[in-house]
Amino acid sequence: MPNFSTIERFTVGDIVAFNFPYSDRGSKIRICAIVACDPDLNEVVVAYGTSKLHLKNNPDRAITVFAREEMKLAGLHEATRFQVDRRIRVKLDDPRFKQRMSLATAKVGQLSASQTRRLGTIYDRLPVVPRCQEMQGIHPKPAGKTRRPAFLGRRKAGQGAAVAAA
Repeated sequence: MPNFSTIERFTVGDIVAFNFPYSDRGSKIRICAIVACDPDLNEVVVAYGTSKLHLKNNPDRAITVFAREEMKLAGLHEATRFQVDRRIRVKLDDPRFKQRMSLATAKVGQLSASQTRRLGTIYDRLPVVPRCQEMQGIHPKPAGKTRRPAFLGRRKAGQGAAVAAA
């Protein structure tokens, strides 16, 4: 059940308070950007927002708001990066939209016209994924991050000293 009485209407470029899920479990209320709207299905796509501006995630798939005038328009108190490829598709009445008591809405601001166009361009260039997958959330791994071959260099079970001696 949503935490406000009517379904809010958002447009691309709106900045909202949203309880964004982590890739494994849990979530955190974040300032996020609306990157796409589907009025026929009453759905929007919400992009991850963070104040960590220098993440290794694909910088060409993000926009950063740091100019004072743009931050004021967007309702931001600090510079924020919106990672468009880290996103989730939700219904407009999703209870994860968090109403700001002082504003009586989940919307906290709006990106500038140029940033909104760039946001749309980035989203349109992303690889197409099925709608149901986008509803589960898209959480790409940081660029250049590789996994260790084995935990702390230990061998897998069954690969003991006999295998090492061979």
